[in-house]
Amino acid sequence: MEINPIIVIGVPKDGEGDPDLIETNWRRATESGIGCVIINNDTDTSAAARAKKSGAYVYVPDYAGEQSLTNYETDSGAERVARSLAKFDRFYCHDIVINVHAKLPETAADVIKAVMYPLADPHVHISTFVEPITKKQAQSEDFIKANIDIHPTRRVQVLTNSQVAEVNSVSRDIKDLGDGPYYRQLPIYAYRRGSLDKFVRFGPTVREMEDNIELDRALENGLRVGAVLLNSGLGD
Repeated sequence: MEINPIIVIGVPKDGEGDPDLIETNWRRATESGIGCVIINNDTDTSAAARAKKSGAYVYVPDYAGEQSLTNYETDSGAERVARSLAKFDRFYCHDIVINVHAKLPETAADVIKAVMYPLADPHVHISTFVEPITKKQAQSEDFIKANIDIHPTRRVQVLTNSQVAEVNSVSRDIKDLGDGPYYRQLPIYAYRRGSLDKFVRFGPTVREMEDNIELDRALENGLRVGAVLLNSGLGD
């Protein structure tokens, strides 16, 4: 099966994004060479203007800036990406969707490549990253924690000392995850296009809305979530 990924750089929902980070992550995504790259400026703000001047394709959908027509709205980046792709790629030319949040620290091109590795298993629907967690992060609800199973024989060739894993559960409270070890989950995702559509159709779960963790929706509805364990760390 031919794989044709698209990388979507998401401008923050509040419209406040660091122009340097947006532009830098656009450049890194382009350098990865794995597919088309767009900046999804669905809030129709000036946050992506600098990247556009540098040559980035900034997509402003025709509904940009409008309020949601539903009676609920989550902070899920997946819903925003899916809504934009329904317009930008309505003929499903792209079968893998990689969502990179513009608020993340500078992301290396090889890291963006690596997020697709768990999807080599055809039964995995979504992929993300986890990294070692510090004691301070473990005690703070600002960080999402994950309980994972590491595949002992699977390695990520483009990243030294990284492994493929599967996410069992996520939470902001480490006490919800049972026995460790625990890892910090990072908001970079790769979705199979059909899985992204499923995710959106499921609608938010109670736990997702309480914890503000979109992976809760996937796991509660039986979607398998793979992960790349970055043993050297990525986050700030």
